[in-house]
Amino acid sequence: MLYLALALLGLALTLGCVLGAMNLRPVRIAPPWSLRLLHGAAGSGGLGVFLLATDTLVRGDPAFRAGAGGLLAAALVLGFAALALWRLAPRAAGSLIALHVVIAMFGLAMLAAYAWAG
Repeated sequence: MLYLALALLGLALTLGCVLGAMNLRPVRIAPPWSLRLLHGAAGSGGLGVFLLATDTLVRGDPAFRAGAGGLLAAALVLGFAALALWRLAPRAAGSLIALHVVIAMFGLAMLAAYAWAG
């Protein structure tokens, strides 16, 4: 199940890169809602599968488990906060998205290190 969580979070990362590329073009293209929802569903599902998988695992360093879970949960909260702020304050939402990206990538890296270490 840990590799399923990695696959889902990798899909969320890929979709997030596509969303980011759509926003960074000179002529800004609004991404379709289906792509945004798929990104959120893959990320939320990956976090859920990770939490279910680590409940039964006893291998590896628990600090990596807690660190990856905490970072991914923080990225989820920041993603929802950016979505809520997008219409009211797009600049603030953009800053939250940048923070969301950095935290999610560190969380995914910690999860990959935890999964492939043992």
